[in-house]
Amino acid sequence: MSGSPDNKPVSLRLWRITFVAYALALFTATHWPDFRLERGPVPRPDLLLHAGAFAALTVLLILTRWTGRGNKGIATAAGLALVYAAVDELTQAIPVLGRFAALDDFLADALGVFIASAGALLLTRMRPG
Repeated sequence: MSGSPDNKPVSLRLWRITFVAYALALFTATHWPDFRLERGPVPRPDLLLHAGAFAALTVLLILTRWTGRGNKGIATAAGLALVYAAVDELTQAIPVLGRFAALDDFLADALGVFIASAGALLLTRMRPG
């Protein structure tokens, strides 16, 4: 793949741009005032969304390589994603937002981080070389 002027592959730059855009969108979505998800056939569908959203955040962070490569990079990305999940959940308790912080939401976020990190670790073990 062709390199950019700063010698970083174009794909790495795209992952970083995608991560920043996704993180901003996620922050906006989780802090939108008075947002309520309609209940459907699945009880608490928001928990599935939390897990999926934070799994995606973790995968994108790993792909940026800002946290390094290999197991250490994956573990660092997981740790940062968990810290962000906690901060994200706690800041939802700001009264003017009309939202609230909930432990089950954070646990769903953490599940998503765990699934993404475990998947990344398995993929690195399966890679030849």
